[in-house]
Amino acid sequence: MLVRLSLPLRGEGPGQTRLVLIRVFIVLGSDLLRFTPDSRVFRALACLGLYVGGRRWLGRFGGAAAVGLYCSSGAAILFAWRDYMPTFTEASLIAAGTGALLWVVLTAGASTRRRTWTGLAGFVALEAATFSRYTNIVVLGCAVIAVLAAWRLRAGRLPGSAAAWWLASVGAFGVGVAVFNTLIYGGPLRSGYRPGEIRFSLSALGPNLRYMPAHLIQAMPMLVLGLGALAGIAVTWLRGRRAGGQQTAEARRDLAIALTLAASWAAIWVLYATYTWTAGPGLSTLQAVRFYAPALGAISLLGAWLLVRVSRRQPLAAITTLAVVAALFGLGGWAFHEMYQFPFGPRFAVVPGPGGTVRLEPGPVAPADSGPAARIGPSGGPSARPAP
Repeated sequence: MLVRLSLPLRGEGPGQTRLVLIRVFIVLGSDLLRFTPDSRVFRALACLGLYVGGRRWLGRFGGAAAVGLYCSSGAAILFAWRDYMPTFTEASLIAAGTGALLWVVLTAGASTRRRTWTGLAGFVALEAATFSRYTNIVVLGCAVIAVLAAWRLRAGRLPGSAAAWWLASVGAFGVGVAVFNTLIYGGPLRSGYRPGEIRFSLSALGPNLRYMPAHLIQAMPMLVLGLGALAGIAVTWLRGRRAGGQQTAEARRDLAIALTLAASWAAIWVLYATYTWTAGPGLSTLQAVRFYAPALGAISLLGAWLLVRVSRRQPLAAITTLAVVAALFGLGGWAFHEMYQFPFGPRFAVVPGPGGTVRLEPGPVAPADSGPAARIGPSGGPSARPAP
């Protein structure tokens, strides 16, 4: 029996506090949301953004494939099971914004007003994710560069006025964050953490490359599809660049989109590959992969390309998509049980308690090196070390 683990936010760290402010703003600003909007609202936005963006890019089954891949990973299932999971909320906002911007760039026939407002909504989603966790600024930066490149190259006849509105939104966001940090934390570049508490170093690259792949494969197996899609898109472009015609134009467009998505994916993963907090063997999969979750949307869109474009025949593409997504949901369910039972590593296990509650008890395995994230706090449970 699955027992729902509800861990509401109470401002444990600066990032969580900023996320609470985002939720309060949504509640006060909308009469339609008459409940406290937890991560389910943002999950729905992610699915909507991925669907419209994937369908516009890949055709009939592209949107459904992207949504299926996004929801099938063990990380997404576990994060969605919890009422509040800041990192997955950020991942959902980034996925929603990515899908919206992809639709805007590819929908040349839509009106300027429609494209402007949809793109603005996409950038607001990325800005909200960045406000919650400042390291997500690398994804926002990739989006800004992509929009400027698309406008400069006249890709999709992107209106200059729309791009101006989007960049103005990013500029206003930057000013607002600087003012907020100055008022709350005492300086425009301060984040609320003590100096040296959050550290990134190239010395952590080796240990992270040693420990993280197993966690990532377990929690996000569709990353294999994303990597396969990048290889497939590159091969398709190399084979068709001299042929000319519609097929070459499509291959060139796919390559440009793939490079943009790969840049967003790589930006967040390379950044956290240098994160010293995860450079140890004692982390659980839940603790480790949550920092890499913001790339879920980009990975899902790339994986959808592989499922849809490998077979040009729609019936076969539909069958392939259903079979692969079903298999990934099976792997995701297995990963969910593993991560749910041991959310803080093998030292602690989640067991059912009386009245539908849950409690932490010592796990059956005690690692030789507990690592930085499995230290015991004064109360007997795992110590709550903040993370960006």
